[in-house]
Amino acid sequence: MANNKQLIEGIVECLGGAENITSCWHCATRLRFELKDWGLVKNDALDKVKGVLGKSVAGSQLQLIIGPGVAEVYEELCETYHIAKQAAIDENLDSKGALTFRKVLNNIVTAIADSFIPIIPAIVASSFISLIPTVFGPTMLNIMSPESDIYRLFTFIGNVGFYFLPIFMGMTAAKKFGCSQVLGVFIGAMMLHPTYVEIVNSGVPFSVYGIPMTAVSYASSTIPALISVWVMSYIEKFFHKNLPSALRMVFVPLFTILLMIPLVFLVIGPLGTWIGNALANIFVAIGSLGRIPAILTGTFIGGIFIFAIMFGMHIPLFMIALGLMAQNGGVDFLILPGMMTCVFGLLGMEIGALFKAKDPENRALTLSYIITHAIGGITEPALFGIGIRYKKPIIMSCIGSAIGSFFLGLFNAGTYTVVASSNLLAVTAFAGGPTSNFVFGLIGLGIAVVSAAILTYLFGFKDVDF
Repeated sequence: MANNKQLIEGIVECLGGAENITSCWHCATRLRFELKDWGLVKNDALDKVKGVLGKSVAGSQLQLIIGPGVAEVYEELCETYHIAKQAAIDENLDSKGALTFRKVLNNIVTAIADSFIPIIPAIVASSFISLIPTVFGPTMLNIMSPESDIYRLFTFIGNVGFYFLPIFMGMTAAKKFGCSQVLGVFIGAMMLHPTYVEIVNSGVPFSVYGIPMTAVSYASSTIPALISVWVMSYIEKFFHKNLPSALRMVFVPLFTILLMIPLVFLVIGPLGTWIGNALANIFVAIGSLGRIPAILTGTFIGGIFIFAIMFGMHIPLFMIALGLMAQNGGVDFLILPGMMTCVFGLLGMEIGALFKAKDPENRALTLSYIITHAIGGITEPALFGIGIRYKKPIIMSCIGSAIGSFFLGLFNAGTYTVVASSNLLAVTAFAGGPTSNFVFGLIGLGIAVVSAAILTYLFGFKDVDF
């Protein structure tokens, strides 16, 4: 039918062409697609295709709601684009499937990627704006004075895309989880309100509904807002379902936020800090057992530290590292070296992606990630735009970091300097001690870069066109 033909052509075009479709099947009302490269999907255009009643993501599937005539559309789609036909499946198959660890992990990574990818334009803009005071300020060319208006302007504007990440994440996560985007923004704004920031900075004890609160800074964080909005989506739906329609406009948002206040500030927000403290104590205990346990612990820290950052566990680890430096005469051999290899493993992932990229747009975007990372120390665009989005590259980055950390542990290379930046100047963390320590530090970081780059190039995009 003519209408079906127009619908099918619109769908295929928005999915990045027939060559981007790995497989396709249908249930009673939906077309279900497995795709090679999700980055080619034109989500906004897909929403406007006449005949597509809605869409959702379930694991690695993109599901398009077509309605009762889906079987006819499916037949014509397969015949037109020579797609192998598969038997229709039960509409409720997704809910009946076994909940495996792999499925849970895939859903988590997909939720993080889908929520962060829409924020990337703001992050990229902030990244390049923040490079201006970095390059032209006192740390490099020294053309701009830190007291000048233009320096201060670009400094705070360049920080906007990062500082307000909880608000951005609140909006995009709400869209992902199908709840109120305004309330999602509200959740993120709660975390950054000046009064709350003042409470955190003052260190004065504070309680929520009479329960003592663990003070945590949420500026530039993403995961606390993401988890909070995910929880909120169920609470909002509960009240929307159980309250009379006449009361929903006022009491659904009111009751939802009143319940979310203690959940955000007493449970979800501090969770990363609690886990980070526990991990830090475990790492120190294992590392004190001898040289081999210390090497293995440092290797593990290098391999998982990027996830510690994502889930807000890095601050306790960093504080423990400072304590170790004080105890060991100003050097840390256990935690900070792994932090450094994490930075350079991510850089290696970016380099591997650059050489692997076939699409000119992806190549240009990856190059911009490398520049902002190497000069400005800004890792979020690459972390979420490549690592989390395509999943395998972040694993390659972690493996490269672990290999570099193993080398550092093997040659007992420690950090003598606390470096606050994640750019190339992070190599100076190994300066301040013996010359051999700095040399081994450089080699270890180089190993992290090269290992991650090679692994990303070979295995990071094995089943994806990039």
